[in-house]
Amino acid sequence: VGSGLDMSRMYITKTRLQHACDAGALAGRRAMGGGAWDDSDDTQAKNFFKANFITGAYGTQSLEYRYSENAGKVSGTASTVVPMTLMKVLGINTQTLSVTCNAEMKLPNSDVMFVLDTTGSMNCVAGNTNCTNNNGVSAPGSKIEGLKIAVKCFYQIVAQIDVTDTTCPSGEPTGGTGGQVQVRFGFMPYSSNVNVGKLLPSSYFANSWNYQSRTRNGNNTAWSDYQTVYTRSSRDANCSTYATSTEEYRNGSKGCRYCCIRRLLTS
Repeated sequence: VGSGLDMSRMYITKTRLQHACDAGALAGRRAMGGGAWDDSDDTQAKNFFKANFITGAYGTQSLEYRYSENAGKVSGTASTVVPMTLMKVLGINTQTLSVTCNAEMKLPNSDVMFVLDTTGSMNCVAGNTNCTNNNGVSAPGSKIEGLKIAVKCFYQIVAQIDVTDTTCPSGEPTGGTGGQVQVRFGFMPYSSNVNVGKLLPSSYFANSWNYQSRTRNGNNTAWSDYQTVYTRSSRDANCSTYATSTEEYRNGSKGCRYCCIRRLLTS
């Protein structure tokens, strides 16, 4: 009975300790983003740990936890001492519980395609409506300069490789994506000199094409009721001359003496 009671406390404590460690690692990796690990990320990780495991919970003592980062992977360790109750009679006064955790950003094999505007107006500063191409020279703070920074920082975040000639808001990453992930980048400049139509051979286009369709074979059909279609222009016209394999015409009668009436073959 005594061992069962203490084992239950140890099981609950270790479960909560593991949850807290995992929460801290995930929070730290999220705070790190695509940049480098710093003190603010470490603080964020520890705050989440403390929110999930309070010091002294379940009668524990000597709580320790720490986080570190290597190659974009945040790792954590946590340990605490659980005092025994009934197991003390067997000379077992305490038990130390330890857990580990980690969090990392994993990308699937990906192909990334950039379609970049390189027209002359990109040499102008955004909002300058009087500028067309700035005489072919990039103005300070121009749209093309901003585009270069955006592309380089995007590459830095995805590939996890520092671009040395650009300072990105996310900071400097480390470690790359690892050997298990393949990320390929492609670039397509968009300008007035690009004519996508020339990339498609004319043989790819057809002037006409046969599509599957259905025709009525006339089997297992029934005639609909006669309905007035139109009034004959001549009293001597014969409505039956308009009949087809699926339509039948005849002269009207009574109130519509000079009308053609029609019935159709229906399924």
